Amino acid sequence: MRLTTRTQVFSAVIVAAAWSCSSQPGDSNGSGGTTSNPASGGMATTTGGGGSTAAGGTAVGAGGTTMTGMGGTVNPNGGTPAVGGASGGTAPVGGSGGIANPGGGTGGTPAVGGGGSGAGGAPAGGGCPNLPGVKGHPDCAATYPTHAGFTLALVEEFNAPIDLVNDPIWTYSDGHPDGPVRFVKDHVSFDGGYMNLSMDATPVAGSHSYAEEEDVTDRAYSSGEFRSKYNNYRYGRYEANYKPPAVQPGNTMINGGYVATLFIFRTPKFTQWREIDLEKTGDNSNMMATNLINGDNKAAWGPDFADTGNPATLPFNARDDFHTYAFEWTSAGVTWYVDDQMIRQQLGPAKLPIPDMSAKIMMNLWWGSFGGDGANNMYPLVTQYDWFRFYKWDMDTTYPMDDPTMLPETDRDGSKNNPEDGVTYIAPHQGN
Repeated sequence: MRLTTRTQVFSAVIVAAAWSCSSQPGDSNGSGGTTSNPASGGMATTTGGGGSTAAGGTAVGAGGTTMTGMGGTVNPNGGTPAVGGASGGTAPVGGSGGIANPGGGTGGTPAVGGGGSGAGGAPAGGGCPNLPGVKGHPDCAATYPTHAGFTLALVEEFNAPIDLVNDPIWTYSDGHPDGPVRFVKDHVSFDGGYMNLSMDATPVAGSHSYAEEEDVTDRAYSSGEFRSKYNNYRYGRYEANYKPPAVQPGNTMINGGYVATLFIFRTPKFTQWREIDLEKTGDNSNMMATNLINGDNKAAWGPDFADTGNPATLPFNARDDFHTYAFEWTSAGVTWYVDDQMIRQQLGPAKLPIPDMSAKIMMNLWWGSFGGDGANNMYPLVTQYDWFRFYKWDMDTTYPMDDPTMLPETDRDGSKNNPEDGVTYIAPHQGN
C-alpha cells in the first residue's frame, strides 16, 4: 500500500514522471475471522468454515438466535456477526449474510476457513474490528492509506452487490441531467468487484421524479446515478478509483460524448446549489474538469455561480485503466487530485465562497449540453468503479451523523431520491 505525503503545491498541468497509479486493498472475500464483543454484536468463534451471519433476526445455519439489544450468538460454524441492530435474512454456512436495514449491518467478517462475506461485504454500520467507526462495506483484511487531518469514515469496495433500496447509506436516483438521459435503478449494477454505471439507448417513459421534484418527460437514453440517501456529508477527502468509458469497444482513442463523475451535490436540486466535482468527459482522452458551484434558488447551471477553473491535462489516456480521482474539502478551501498529484487548489473564497453546507455523495454517467458529441458513441457505455472512500475532516464535529434520519429538517426537506428509498418525504423548501 503506497502512502503519500503532500508538502508542496504542484502545477495544474502535471508532467508524466510525477504520476503513479494507486494500489488498493485486496478483495474482501478472504478468510480469517475475529471475535466480537458480545455487547456489540454477539460472540463469534475463530474457527469453522462458514460465511458471516447477519445481526438481529434468526440466522439459519451459520447464525443463531438474537438477544434483545444484542447481535446474537454464533455457533462454531459461523462468522463474526454484524454489530448491533436488526438485520433480517439468513446466512447459510459458507454463504452470504442477510440484507441490512438502517438499524444494523450486512454480513460480517468471514470465519476462518471457507465461505465469503455477507451481501455487500462488511456491515453497512461498521463491523471490522480493525476499522472502528468505518461504515459502508470495507475490506476487513485491508490496511487503508492514511491522510493527515482526515479519518477514514466510509468505504465501498463493491465486492458484492449493494441493496439500492434497503442499504442505510446508498440508493439510486430517478432524476436526469440536462440532456436526453434518465437515471434508472437497473443501470447501477455490481459485478466482479466493480460498480458499473451503464448508459444505453433504452428509452424511459415520462413519470414523476423525486430527485427532480417534478414530472419528467420521455427520455431517449437510460443511465445510472449512485448516491447517498441524505445530505449527511461535508468536509473531508472524497476519492474513487474508476475507469471512464471507451466510446467504442477496443479503441480508447475515439472521442464521443459523456460525463463520468465523482462529486458532492446538495438536494433539493437547485435550491441551495452546492457542488464540488471531478468530471471526465468524452470529448478527450486526457483532460479532467473540476468544478465548484455555489448558488441559491437557481433554475439551471449558470457561469455566474460556477467556478470551473482550467481543465487539468493528464499524462495518460484515462480510458485505458483505473486511476484514483479525489478532492479534499475543508472550510479553508478545496484541493483536487489525480493519483495523489494535485491538479487544482482553491484556498478561501475567490470567485465564489467555499461551500459550507452538507451534501450527498454522487457518482453518475450521462451526456447532454457538454461532454462532447455523442454521434460516435457505441452503446452501452460503462464507467467502472473499483472502490470509493470518504475520510472525514477531523475539524468537522457535525457531519456525518451516525443516524442521518436525525439530521435537521433543513438538511432533509426535498431530499427523497426515488420512490423506493425509504426516505421520509418532506415537501421541498420547508426548511430552506
